[in-house]
Amino acid sequence: MGDLGRAYLGVPSKRAEGLALFGEWEASLEQTALVPPLSRGERENLRYILLFYSGRITSRQGKEQEAVDFFVRALELAPDERQKDACIWYILGSTMDSKPENAAAMVKRYAPRWHRSASFSDILDRICCYLVGLRKWNELAEILPLIQDAPAAQYAYILGRAAGEGYVSIPGKTAESFFTTAYEEGNGSFYYRALAASYLGKSVVPLRSGGSAALPDADTTMLDFYRGFFAYDAGEFLLDYVRGDMDDLSVPVLRSVAGLLAEEGRYLESINLTRSYMNRENYRMERADLELYYPRAFNALIDENAREAGITLPVFFGLIRTESAFMPAIVSHAGAVGLAQIMPATAREVNAMVKRRNGRDFSENGYIDLRNPETNVYLGAVYLSSLTDSLGSPMLALLAYNGGPARIRRLRRAAPSLPVDLFLETVSTTETRQYGKRVMAAAAAYGYLYYGMSMEEVVADIFK
Repeated sequence: MGDLGRAYLGVPSKRAEGLALFGEWEASLEQTALVPPLSRGERENLRYILLFYSGRITSRQGKEQEAVDFFVRALELAPDERQKDACIWYILGSTMDSKPENAAAMVKRYAPRWHRSASFSDILDRICCYLVGLRKWNELAEILPLIQDAPAAQYAYILGRAAGEGYVSIPGKTAESFFTTAYEEGNGSFYYRALAASYLGKSVVPLRSGGSAALPDADTTMLDFYRGFFAYDAGEFLLDYVRGDMDDLSVPVLRSVAGLLAEEGRYLESINLTRSYMNRENYRMERADLELYYPRAFNALIDENAREAGITLPVFFGLIRTESAFMPAIVSHAGAVGLAQIMPATAREVNAMVKRRNGRDFSENGYIDLRNPETNVYLGAVYLSSLTDSLGSPMLALLAYNGGPARIRRLRRAAPSLPVDLFLETVSTTETRQYGKRVMAAAAAYGYLYYGMSMEEVVADIFK
């Protein structure tokens, strides 16, 4: 039945048919004699599937409020915690799409019933963006006690800033108390923990003490086998092979494999593998993991161009790591190319600007080779520097780098007095909003790992 629900969901011309059929079956299920007969639990599970996919089909039809009704009914029949959380996720998402003014109330109603709060980070971020945009600080404060981990750090930090700016007064709470909550809940978010630390005068040190133990002989043998993939020019197949053994491999072995991938310049694969074992339960972070997750590839090239353009080194490394994972030939679905992910049209504009300043000309017969790391990094650094100069803020420049300067200027004109860190929370395009945070977190890590800076110092510098 789930396969049938997904089939109707995936064929737009058949969705109405599927919705009518599922509705008919669900309505008559209690009165229908089935052969073989189903137990009460089996009938409830079948009704759950019918209601859940009816909700998803209705949502795809743009009837979000009707979809909420289906998901609410499905929630009462959901067979396990994961399915209950799925229903609540869709309830909140459909509410945000249809009646966002009701979203805070829905969180208050359903947060006590969800099981894995991390599953709702994206929805809570959307709700937060909506509430901050309308300056609904009290509704943020009502949600905060109901959530945990990174979303709680986000809400608490924003409330701390709002209280500090005099935008809101919450009985029994001070800006410092909110920052303390953000700091303590921020283990899942370098970004908000570092921001809170900068106001509390604390330090964010993400690593525990202790070094890596030597690998057992069996693990060393396995690692030699993996190294052979590169010796025989078959490195492109290594990660797929490792995934098949993932559950049986220890963190030290996976760390070593990630190191092999990085040595071969396969940084994206190395980063993805590192992320996979960092998400393991009871994982203990080591400095080597952060260095794999935030590699300093093309070091001399990026260093030279960042200094020449007047860009903070951790920020430029964070940008390139976020944009391309140091893969010089990568091309995005939108057509952005290379290490700094520059659109060809943007490259031509920046190249023309450089020529007017009697600088280098990277075009040849009207073509700029953006897969060339030297060309790409140079133009990316100049572009980011020009955005910083014109917008007056490193963070606004990062947002414009992703979302376009015209859009960011328009959004900024609508909220000119809002501090930049709070303005970031109001950027309606999720990709751009999250981009600013990801680059910030990466920059904080680069400053901490390679430049003798605390993470909070990097964050404070970007928001200066």
